[in-house]
Amino acid sequence: MLVEMILWSVLFMVLLWLLHHFFPRLGRVLFWLSTLLFIITLAGGVFLFLDAREFREQMAVGKNTFLLEKDGRLLAGMELASPDLDRVTFFTGPDLIPMQQDLDDRDLASLKGDSYKLFLFSTDAFSTIGDVQIDRKSYPVSSLLGLLSSDHPLDDFVQEQMGNTTIPPAQMNLTVQAIQRRLGIADPAGFKGYLFATLMGAAIQQDGPLFILDQFRRHHLTIHEETVMFRFLRVIPEGLFIDVVEKANLYKDSNP
Repeated sequence: MLVEMILWSVLFMVLLWLLHHFFPRLGRVLFWLSTLLFIITLAGGVFLFLDAREFREQMAVGKNTFLLEKDGRLLAGMELASPDLDRVTFFTGPDLIPMQQDLDDRDLASLKGDSYKLFLFSTDAFSTIGDVQIDRKSYPVSSLLGLLSSDHPLDDFVQEQMGNTTIPPAQMNLTVQAIQRRLGIADPAGFKGYLFATLMGAAIQQDGPLFILDQFRRHHLTIHEETVMFRFLRVIPEGLFIDVVEKANLYKDSNP
């Protein structure tokens, strides 16, 4: 991508040199303008390349924070130490209380903390994915989004599994505790984090790794810090966006 930009700039300068040779005054003005354009293009291309390389490397080995919100209300969150979901920490209720205040204040730096990036998703990002599998049972995405907005997601999840059957309180408590032990979660907020991770996995399985950057372009995802690469990807045409991401191998581990 960087090489292509430089080659086009060089070709443009050659054409302007020809103009300068045959039309001195006009060519002189255009030559200096093209020189300035070439320098800006080259510098921008270098920054873009370095930013894309850093993003690829840090997504492979760094720690990142993922949050889910709806209409300004923080629903769930998790911290991932790798993109393979093999080292994930779900935020608990006490974790989310100060984070909600940071979200109210739009203090994205505090929300990011010491993570490499903050990925703040709107629930709209997941509205088009298909059914999601949990414990070999299929759930429509609308059902999971409803659980994420619920004040009692574990109870509602158990009730949804049982259908119209009335569950005695004692049995409900035992079932909820069993789910918490099996998933290794501490509270309902942790269960929401698990649902959020499940939705993320389903979305990436359906749409591929482009899901994250595509939702960023659609304004369903806020990324902090938003560096030059993200500003560039947001404004370029759809076809070029896909081509740039694939050529840059943004989601591939940089290790051989």
